[in-house]
Amino acid sequence: MAATRWWLRPRRLASRALLALGAALAAGGSIGVIAQFSLLEGVPAVWLALGGVALFVAAVELAALAIGGERDRRLERVLERDAELAQLSWRLDFALGVSKVGVWDVNLETDEMIWDERTRALFGAPNRNGFFNESDWIGAVHPEDRERAIEAARVAVDADGRFVQDYRVLLPDGTVRHLRDTAAVYLGEGGTRRLVGLVWDVTGDVERQAELELRRAEAEAAAVAKSRFLAMMSHEIRTPMTGVIGMLELMLTDPLSEAQRQRATVAHSSAHGLLRILNDILESSKLEAGRVERLDAPVDPRELLAEVTALMAAGAERKGLALSTDVAERVPATILTDAMRLRQILVNLLSNAAKFTEAGEVRVSMDYDAGARELAVEVADTGVGLGTADPGRLFEEFYQADSGAGARRGGTGLGLAITRQLVGLLGGRVSARSSAGGGAVFAFTIAAPAADAPFQPGAPARASSATPPQLRVLVAEDNATNQIVLRSYLARKGHAVTLVEDGVAAVRAAEAGGFDVVLMDVEMPRMDGARATRLIRELSGPAGSVPIVALTASALPGDRERYLAAGMTDFVPKPIDFALLDEALGRAASARADLLPDLGPAARAAAT
Repeated sequence: MAATRWWLRPRRLASRALLALGAALAAGGSIGVIAQFSLLEGVPAVWLALGGVALFVAAVELAALAIGGERDRRLERVLERDAELAQLSWRLDFALGVSKVGVWDVNLETDEMIWDERTRALFGAPNRNGFFNESDWIGAVHPEDRERAIEAARVAVDADGRFVQDYRVLLPDGTVRHLRDTAAVYLGEGGTRRLVGLVWDVTGDVERQAELELRRAEAEAAAVAKSRFLAMMSHEIRTPMTGVIGMLELMLTDPLSEAQRQRATVAHSSAHGLLRILNDILESSKLEAGRVERLDAPVDPRELLAEVTALMAAGAERKGLALSTDVAERVPATILTDAMRLRQILVNLLSNAAKFTEAGEVRVSMDYDAGARELAVEVADTGVGLGTADPGRLFEEFYQADSGAGARRGGTGLGLAITRQLVGLLGGRVSARSSAGGGAVFAFTIAAPAADAPFQPGAPARASSATPPQLRVLVAEDNATNQIVLRSYLARKGHAVTLVEDGVAAVRAAEAGGFDVVLMDVEMPRMDGARATRLIRELSGPAGSVPIVALTASALPGDRERYLAAGMTDFVPKPIDFALLDEALGRAASARADLLPDLGPAARAAAT
């Protein structure tokens, strides 16, 4: 039997037990001993031996006493819960008051609306008491937000039961505040449908958000203005640079005395130096604005490194430097990365190493971490080293070492900053350190998973230098100097050249037919190159399908895609690189040859 001694703890229970025993004695019994405490069918009982007879009266009395004790305990628990609820209610009311959140309640059957004091203050009626109604709420909502708020409330009441809205209120003094209102439908006493909600002032949040939007818009406008300014300056500088570099390249093909050739060579080198500075500024601007995207494709890292070292070999040879490479066997045959950006990183680091090395060698080492799926490259030189330069600052924009030979080599201070940004674009890191044997080591890693697809070699950076066949070339160019450069070079290559000065004349000339390719400047008076190209593409027959090569000094992101979308078939940037121009002319000749067999005899005769 389960022990029930705890029933004797309450003082009231003990006194009632004594009364029960007294009643037993008055009946003529004698007290024996208390045999035990037990539960009789779930009822607490005390069995007494009274004259040898077990009396049950005590058990009945104790059962009544137990029920009274349970009632007391239940009452005590109710009182404790009431105290907890009162404390919770106080805390909730305190929190609502501190946060200035109002509570409102509307009877959907009678339209009686209750606003607490905070709600009344938010809607501009702090001193009004009693019931409110829907018209009071509608009248406070700003006229421009009223219809939207009413419709949201109607949907909440008739459909989903939820109301969440931000709207403005127009206070009696003309002040406009922004409120956030949220509510839900519930069934009250007697099944009455009610809408109960919370409302608070979010004017500060709205104003801060508006300020942020304004600052963001200003920053974006400044970035666009900067980009357009740089593009305009690029165009204005590149256009005359085409004349400078083009004339110097033509001059270097003429018979010159040794002194004349030396002067022309120095001028040509200086012009390309100015062009590199311009390119660095534009590239840094695009990277800073986040307008450079990576285009991953399968790449052969060995072939790419061979292309870069071949490109740099002539410059290293002129300085008497050895240029060597070391590629670990574990480097995959094909990796997935942006080949153009990786090539640019290697060129930047090799150029930097060669610039600061007067004697010795520049060595490129390539390794691979299969676990991290990273390509690791080191470019080591035997040059002047880092000196007093802070390795951590070498990759900052415009930072240059301020002592020794390093400070005398000039430059924009953007090359390594661009390298850091490009390495970051490819998911890697770059660092610099002094070499133990003298010189410096620049190391970088990039994310480069091994590619499953085999590498498909594309057109190399410098395709075959074979001269394209003699072509009939229409040149649309408004700059007189560039006209001279293009006419001179094309004529020297044996091409027949027709010059026009704007897009209108280009369309008229193309319509007359007889051209194998059109070299189309983009920025021209009366009609630009893109518009002229669209009109040429509307022409019938071979005239409408003639290859059109864009010649442009523009540097805005997306320009190349825009020109190709207009119907141009190729793209050569200014200042014009004659090797690139020859490649474009070769592709145009191939495209024209592929097209002619599909034409009828009369059309083929007209085209040829």
